[in-house]
Amino acid sequence: MAKKEKRPDPRIQRTRQFIREAFLDLLVEKGYDAITISAITERAMVNRATFYLHYLDKQDLLNQSIEEVLQELVTFQESHIPDADALISHVVYFFDHVARHAHFYKILLAKLQLPVLYSRLTKILNKAFSEALAQFQPDEQRLRASKDIVICYVVGAQMNVLIWWLDHDMPYTSQYMAKQLFSLATSGYFHAIGKEVSTIESHKER
Repeated sequence: MAKKEKRPDPRIQRTRQFIREAFLDLLVEKGYDAITISAITERAMVNRATFYLHYLDKQDLLNQSIEEVLQELVTFQESHIPDADALISHVVYFFDHVARHAHFYKILLAKLQLPVLYSRLTKILNKAFSEALAQFQPDEQRLRASKDIVICYVVGAQMNVLIWWLDHDMPYTSQYMAKQLFSLATSGYFHAIGKEVSTIESHKER
């Protein structure tokens, strides 16, 4: 008989969420160095003993918060192999994931531009796109640009678009964002601005 997976206690999850949200707000208000455990517990309305049941200190709180949020994304990608028909749904999921944790991403990624979060998220996207590229074009000899440059270009664009989306309070749906990125990927940005490559080239020759 298969062993049932133990579900997280919702009370524990709620407490951790209160602590994390309090910490994020204080990061904006005070900056990391000025934050004390007392300030976090007071804002979260929990006692110090409760805080130390979950975290060693504020650095551990930050590290665990990043790990917990990103693990959700990693788990999805590991359980869903990308293919041509499902790739757009992967991008939709990515924006949905960010929207679910909007407070976290708005503060740590868009506002504070935390290097460790940017680096970790970029690596996750690099891995996902690399795997998708292997599915779509297994013959690297047929690539018209360096594989590493293609991955860097696509992931870099997605990260910058994501930060713009967060900075502007997510004005479009996840589906819209995914379709916009796919339109740019398939047609190119010259097409997106209403110019064809042949027009650009002929203008350059004059």
